[in-house]
Amino acid sequence: KVGPVEDNWAIDPPCEMDSFSFHLTGQQLAQLCESEAASDPIQPFEYISAAIWRAIAKIKGGSEPNVVTVIKSGPKADDMLLRNNQIVSSVKADFSVAEAHVND
Repeated sequence: KVGPVEDNWAIDPPCEMDSFSFHLTGQQLAQLCESEAASDPIQPFEYISAAIWRAIAKIKGGSEPNVVTVIKSGPKADDMLLRNNQIVSSVKADFSVAEAHVND
């Protein structure tokens, strides 16, 4: 089970997974997003999510996931009203995610 924590994924213990971290500077991420989609820029969180989804699909082989749910923080309002600022999106791929380009 993977639960949302703002724009990150949190894993509920106990689970049979190892953690993996990678570090990107803001400049590196900007270069990746620009080089991948010069005509239609992708937001950094979406780019990283797509890259992770593709990596998981490659690992899982024939049983790759074709539907994912992404939960992230919504835009912050200037006023002080109490509200839930989460955006829940579901993405379904009708193609092989493992063989797709991140922009697909």
